Amino acid sequence: MPIVPRDRKGKLRFFQAHRDVWLSQGESIGLDAETLAAFDADLAAAEQAFGEQQAHLQSARTATAKWNSALKRLDRRGSLMLLRIKNAAKSEGVGVYLRAWVDAPARPSRLRPPGTPGGFQYKLLPSSALELRWTCRIPRGSKGTQYLIHRSIDGGKFVYLKQAGKRRFIDRTLPAGAARVIYEITASRPTGQGEAARFNVNLGVSGDVQGDAALNGAA
Repeated sequence: MPIVPRDRKGKLRFFQAHRDVWLSQGESIGLDAETLAAFDADLAAAEQAFGEQQAHLQSARTATAKWNSALKRLDRRGSLMLLRIKNAAKSEGVGVYLRAWVDAPARPSRLRPPGTPGGFQYKLLPSSALELRWTCRIPRGSKGTQYLIHRSIDGGKFVYLKQAGKRRFIDRTLPAGAARVIYEITASRPTGQGEAARFNVNLGVSGDVQGDAALNGAA
C-alpha cells in the first residue's frame, strides 16, 4: 500500500496532517530549512487552489439549478402560449400558424389501415428455399405498405425475419429437418397496421410440401 494516497483529496490531507510534524522536526528527520519552506509554500498553494475549485463547484451546482428552474418556467410558459396559438388557429384558420412561425399539426390520415394478408401460396425451390406469395387489400391512395414477416419452427417462438416491400418473400434460412413452419405476415404502413395472418407449411420427410392457411392468429 503506498504511503501517500493516490486520490487528490487524500494527497492533500496526507501532507496537511504531516506539515506541523515535518516543520518542527526539520533536521532530525533529514529535511533542511530550504526544502521545508518550499514544501510549506506548495502546500499553501494547493490548499488555496482546492478551496477555489470547491467554490467553483458549488457555483456550478447553483448555476445548474438556476438554469433548470428557469428552463422549466420557460417551457411551461411557452407550452401555454402554443396552446393559445392552437386555439386561435381553430377559429381563425391555419394562417395563425404561419404568422407564429409554427408548423401546423399534421392532419390525421383518413385512409383505413392495410388489410389482412390472404391467398397464401408457397413453392419449394430447387435450392430448398421456400417461396411465399400472398394477397392483401390496400386502401386506394395509400403508399409505402410493407409486410412484416415472422416465423415459428416446430412450435417454437415467432422470430422476426424481414420486412418485404412486395407480396412475395423467399425464405432461404429454413433449417434442415424442420417439419412444421408457421409464417406470420402483417401489412404495415406509417399511418396504421393491419391484422396479422398466420400460414402453416408442413415439410414432409420425403421432400413434399403441404400447407394450410390459418388467418388472424389461428394456427
